[in-house]
Amino acid sequence: KYAHWDGINWITQTLASGGDYCSIALDSNDNPRIAFYGSMSLNYASWDGAKWIFEIIEKSSNKAPDNSYDATGWWISLKLDTDDSPHISYYDPINYWGCGHVKYAFKTTGDWVIEDVAPIFYSDYYIHTSLGLDSQGNPHIAYRGDTGLIYATNTGSGWVTQTVDF
Repeated sequence: KYAHWDGINWITQTLASGGDYCSIALDSNDNPRIAFYGSMSLNYASWDGAKWIFEIIEKSSNKAPDNSYDATGWWISLKLDTDDSPHISYYDPINYWGCGHVKYAFKTTGDWVIEDVAPIFYSDYYIHTSLGLDSQGNPHIAYRGDTGLIYATNTGSGWVTQTVDF
């Protein structure tokens, strides 16, 4: 759901059913952009001033053993760059036992680009990514990894990770 205050009342809109793990940002025109996990995929919704536009960024075939869910798109963090282009960090599990990848997606010239940031070999699924963009638009991601608090950045020559605190 998306809720906003119109000056008198809270206005609530349902964007999708079964959504979870969301992150919101406002563009330069104060229109909301929302990244969320729903319908077993990583999704992106943007308000163009009149209607919501929905995109599926990634839908994986990695399912829980009972086929009940696909967790691609958990622990999302959304940021917009100076051109209002979206950047998203998130977790994509490979299997039910906590193996997976921290990923980064960004939109360029109408297409989504998805990058693997770092593997997760064992976790309890509580990866909690947090994304920031520096003044050059380079992504910086903090997350909970196998060895504790991890910091990852990419300045153009690939992802580099460091353990900040075990």
